[in-house]
Amino acid sequence: MKIEKLKSGQTFKNYKELCVELGMEIKKSKNSREAQLKEISRYCKYSKMGHKFFIEEVYKTPLPKIENRGKNSIYGNLIQLLITDLLAQCKGHISISRSKLMLTIGMVNCNYSECRELIQNLSKYTEIEEKVIYDFYNTSTSSFKSIIETSLNSLMDKRVIMYNKIIKVSDKDTYSTRTASPDELKLIMEIEKSVLEELGYKTMSSVRVSKDWRKFRNKTKIHLQDSSDIDFYFTAYDITINEKYIVEERNELVNLLLEQVKRKESKEELNQLVYSNLLINAQNRHENAFTSRKMGKVRLSSSYVENFQQLADLLIDINTPNLLYQIRNVKLEEDIFAPELIDELDKLFA
Repeated sequence: MKIEKLKSGQTFKNYKELCVELGMEIKKSKNSREAQLKEISRYCKYSKMGHKFFIEEVYKTPLPKIENRGKNSIYGNLIQLLITDLLAQCKGHISISRSKLMLTIGMVNCNYSECRELIQNLSKYTEIEEKVIYDFYNTSTSSFKSIIETSLNSLMDKRVIMYNKIIKVSDKDTYSTRTASPDELKLIMEIEKSVLEELGYKTMSSVRVSKDWRKFRNKTKIHLQDSSDIDFYFTAYDITINEKYIVEERNELVNLLLEQVKRKESKEELNQLVYSNLLINAQNRHENAFTSRKMGKVRLSSSYVENFQQLADLLIDINTPNLLYQIRNVKLEEDIFAPELIDELDKLFA
C-alpha cells in the first residue's frame, strides 16, 4: 500500500480508483474489501458518499494494528496467561472484584475505578465534557466485563477453576470486606425490592437501563447504611482453583514459569492492547455517528477521539502515576450543573 500517496482533501470516485492510486489489489469479495478499508483506516480518516471516497485527514502516526479473530480474541492468551499466573500464586481460592482483577493483571491503571465515581472532578480536571467521560466508562466497562468473563469461562470449561459471582460487603467500623451472610443477602434483597417499587420498577434489568439507575444506587446505599452496619456492597468473583492443574495451564500458555520480567512484559502488552483498542473503537464510533442517535452529537464532535485518548492516557496507561489525590481535590463550583442537565445526563447514561 502506497500510504505516502494519501493526502487530506483527496477524492476517489470509487473503490477501484482508490486501489489503483494506492497500489492495492482490487478485491472481489466483500470481506476482503472490508479488511483493506480497515487497514486504510489506520492511516487516515475517510468518509463515503455513494461510491466516492473522501480523505478527510491523514494521521501523522498510524493507529496500531489490532487483529480481530472473533470476540475478545485480540486479547486471547494474554488475559488467560495473566489470570492463571495470578491464580497460581494463590492457595486454592481467591475472592476478587472485577476492578481489582483488572488492575492486578494490568488492564487498567490505579486511577480507573475510583475516577468512575468522580466524574465531575475528572471532567473539571481534564476539561473534557461529562458526557464524553460517561461514554468512555460505559463502553469500556461493558467491554472489560465481557473480556474477563470470557477468559474465566474458558478456564472453567477446562476445569482449571470453578467460579461464582458473590456479594461482598464492607463493614462501617472496620472497613474490612467479607462475603455477605444469608441474613445480609435477605436485607439487601428487601431494600433493593423496596427501592424498585418506590421508583416504579419491577426488575433490576429495567432500572439499570433507566434514568433512575443512579438514584436507585444512592437510595439503596442510604437505606442499607441506616438498617445495618454495612457501608456498601459489591459483586466479586469467587474462584476455586484446581491447584494440581493451574500451573500446568499457565505453563502451556507461556511454555515456562513466569518470572518477574516476563510478567511485567505481558502486563504492558495487554495494557497497550486495551489502550489501542479503546481508541480504535472510539474512532469507529466517531466515523459512524448519527445526530439522530442518543450519543450522536457527543460522538460527532471533532474532539471526541482526542478526548478518549486523553482519558485512556489518564485511566488506562499503566505508566501513568496515581493522580487520585489531585482529582479528588478538584474544587467544584456550587450548582455547577443545572437540574435540567443532571436529568439529561441521567437519561443518557443510566
